[in-house]
Amino acid sequence: MHRMAAIDLGSNAVRLLIAHREKNGKINFETKVRAPLRLGNEAFSEHALLSDSLIEYAQFVFSEFAEIIKKENIDDVVSLATSAFREAKNSEELKSAIKKSSGIELQKISGAKEGALILNAVHSEFNFSNYLDYLLFDIGGGSIELSRIKKGQIKNSKSFKIGTVRWLLQEKNQEQDFKSFIRKVKKEIYDYVEQEFQNSESVDVIGTGGNFRSLLKLNRLMINKSTDFIKPEELEALYETLNLTSYNDRIESFGMKPDRADVILPAIKIIKMVIKGLPVNKIFSSDLGLVHGIALEHLQD
Repeated sequence: MHRMAAIDLGSNAVRLLIAHREKNGKINFETKVRAPLRLGNEAFSEHALLSDSLIEYAQFVFSEFAEIIKKENIDDVVSLATSAFREAKNSEELKSAIKKSSGIELQKISGAKEGALILNAVHSEFNFSNYLDYLLFDIGGGSIELSRIKKGQIKNSKSFKIGTVRWLLQEKNQEQDFKSFIRKVKKEIYDYVEQEFQNSESVDVIGTGGNFRSLLKLNRLMINKSTDFIKPEELEALYETLNLTSYNDRIESFGMKPDRADVILPAIKIIKMVIKGLPVNKIFSSDLGLVHGIALEHLQD
């Protein structure tokens, strides 16, 4: 039995997954640990520099991960970093500090590679129809990855710099700067969506990331029905409910993590922006994401 540890250093959180491949080739996911590092708060700031205190906290988190990996007797570790790491000017300093404290080597990946790994994970969970168009939609802290899927294969994929943490930081800037930021990225998204889905009569969205999972959970509570999807028209009700609920109440009443409760509203705004004008039928949420894609790629070799 081949066991390994996969780590996803995202813009909002860092995740550790231990997985193994059985003799028959089946891949099972074991332990999953998440820490709210929120690298994007500093990576997406004006100076794009990670502070000493954040680097020290990252060292602590990765040292804890290293202890788990050691306890599980795992030597095979793959650790990938995404948008915030790509944009931080002193990311190499962070990489060196983590290596020194934990022995874990970080690797930077592109948005395109991130999208491909996520699709690999979703493929293992969803059976894509050959007769439908799908939009694979991952929302991260620093970026979103959009992919058109036709007959189970990616036809085109693109990354956009409009993640939830980035949105919150930009929103704190001067009003005109924020409007300019939104206007620019909105045009890029609309150009992509129009090009890829202009002939689509119906589109199903496969959402990945914690925001989609949180929205599906909340929607089930609101409609009092155990459904596995969200209808596009239900997004507005979800937004109104969350917007009228305080940050603390989102945590206490809806069971959201503290680092989810503040980014959930930007997440809905981003979803609505992307699907506007698209003939979306249903919005599904996948339980799998980048960290699972890392494990699957490594264990399937």
